[in-house]
Amino acid sequence: MVSDLSASKEKLEAGLNKASAEGNKLALAELKAKLSQVVYLQGELGVALSYAIGAINLFEELDMPIRVGGLYCSVGYTLKRRDMAQANEYMLKGNQSSKTKPTQRN
Repeated sequence: MVSDLSASKEKLEAGLNKASAEGNKLALAELKAKLSQVVYLQGELGVALSYAIGAINLFEELDMPIRVGGLYCSVGYTLKRRDMAQANEYMLKGNQSSKTKPTQRN
């Protein structure tokens, strides 16, 4: 994926469109999480955060607190050099979410 970020982004966006058309929330969440990483590596922090928050919201709807927690922590880590207070907030959310027991396996 890292070797050609533009091609990866295009493929992930195509998958996002397909998952959206099919109403597949789990696939949407996974693809948004991956797109967040790709666009971050391309230097688009705002877009990366938007994808990550979108993935978090979907994982919350799917009752997958481990995934929610992991993404919150990832966002916090990403922000630590730019806004430490906001980074800490995301990491605390991630920690709290990870301790929540899911009603389904994730």
